[in-house]
Amino acid sequence: MIIKTKMHDITVSSVVSEKIRKNGKIYPALKFIFDGAVSGEDIEALTFGSIEIDGNTHDGYNTLGEVSVTVGKITTAEQTAADLEKELSAVNEEYGKYVQTVKTVLPVLDDKTAVKVKNLYDEWEPDRMYAAGVRVLRGDVLYKVIDGQSHTSQSGWEPENAPSVWLAIDETHEGIFDDPIPAVSGMNYEKDKYYVYNGTLYLCIRQDSEEGTVLQFTPDQLVGQFFEIVSE
Repeated sequence: MIIKTKMHDITVSSVVSEKIRKNGKIYPALKFIFDGAVSGEDIEALTFGSIEIDGNTHDGYNTLGEVSVTVGKITTAEQTAADLEKELSAVNEEYGKYVQTVKTVLPVLDDKTAVKVKNLYDEWEPDRMYAAGVRVLRGDVLYKVIDGQSHTSQSGWEPENAPSVWLAIDETHEGIFDDPIPAVSGMNYEKDKYYVYNGTLYLCIRQDSEEGTVLQFTPDQLVGQFFEIVSE
C-alpha cells in the first residue's frame, strides 16, 4: 500500500484504525504497519499533517494535537481481525454470487418448489408494477399474482388484503387432518381440506368453483358458511 505524504511516498503493509488517549480524552488514530524497519524520515513524513490513503486525504494528524499517527508492528489481535475480515469479505462475495444465480431461476420454479425457498423472493413493496405470475414474500407468506391480474401495487392493497389479485401459496401441507394447511387471508380454500388458524383446526365445507374459493377472510370469520370447527 502506498501512502502519500507532503514529504514523500511511503510503502506500508497495512493501515489499522485505533484509538488513543490524550489528556483524558480519546481520539481516532491511524497505525501504519511496516514489513521491515522504519526510517526516521518515514516517521517524520507520516506525522507531518496530511496523508493520502487510497485516494482519500486525511488532514489534521499531529498538526492540531487532536489526532495522532502511531507506527509499529501489527499485533496478533489486529492480524486475526484483518484475516477474519478478509475471510468474511470472500464469503459474502461468494454468497452474493450464489443468491444472484438462484434469483435467475426463481421465476421458473413451480409453486411447490418456490415455497420451499420463499425467503429468497423479494418482499412486497407498494408503487411497483407486478406482472401476472410474479411471486413476492409478505411477512412469512409467499404470494403470487393471479393470472391476468397484473397491476401496480399500492398501500391498502397488500397481498393479504387483495385476494382478487394475490393468491397465497402453500404447497408444503397436504390439507389432511394430520397435516392441515396454515390459513391466511387471501388463500384459495378447497372443500374437504383441513386448515389451522391460531391453534384451531377447521374443515372447509364449501367451495364456489372447481379450483376452490379465494377468500379475504380467515376460517374463524366464516364458521358455518365455509368452515366448521374440528378441534380447538
